[in-house]
Amino acid sequence: MEERMDTDDWPDLWQALGVEWPVTASTPYPLVYGNPEAWLKTAQVEPELLLHHVRRFVFPGELLASLGDHVLGMWTAQWRQACLLSGLLEYRRRVQDSIQSLWLDQWIVRTQQRLPSSRLAPLIDNTDDWVKLREVDYATDDRLRLCDPHRRIRLSYHLLCAVLFDAEIFALTGDGEKPLEPPEQLRGHLRLLRNNSHYKEVYYADGGSKVDWRKLVCFFNTALAPAEQQFLLEY
Repeated sequence: MEERMDTDDWPDLWQALGVEWPVTASTPYPLVYGNPEAWLKTAQVEPELLLHHVRRFVFPGELLASLGDHVLGMWTAQWRQACLLSGLLEYRRRVQDSIQSLWLDQWIVRTQQRLPSSRLAPLIDNTDDWVKLREVDYATDDRLRLCDPHRRIRLSYHLLCAVLFDAEIFALTGDGEKPLEPPEQLRGHLRLLRNNSHYKEVYYADGGSKVDWRKLVCFFNTALAPAEQQFLLEY
């Protein structure tokens, strides 16, 4: 008979998963009760590897609930950059005014830079740029709206949910090709929020100021039909 895992044991189970952390990683495996700075460093330099391990973890809701906003913001910083770039490129293709085109071209070039988040922020979060973008209602793009520096923490919740549960979200929306990159994963997540009232209710259970990761995990575990669960096993 298979032994049932207790939710209270999740810190030990997370630590046990550390044997799969590659020795070639840029940072040591982050432990639940370890140095908070270690989590920040891992989130910054190994976001995809951390994502892989959280996907493998049996109690992701408990782990995510233990992480602070600063860690989530650092973890999703590269994905935010990708979403901002995607939104600006789409907006640029629609703009014909020469002055606006030049402004967007310059912002796009800066957003394409591969730099640490501390050095990148002054380039992509220039106050004048965001004032102009707000004046055009973020080009009516919800992703650009969420990329606003004033919504950085809120975006980190949306992005982490979109990327971590991308297969589940795709199984529930089931339209087009499966998104492989954060900009399209975020688009799919926002679409599901608009079209699935139960998902919207669970995601915004705390009014949007926080996300209850345990409730989200429970939602995805129960919302998928057997055929969709089989899709996830094959994914």
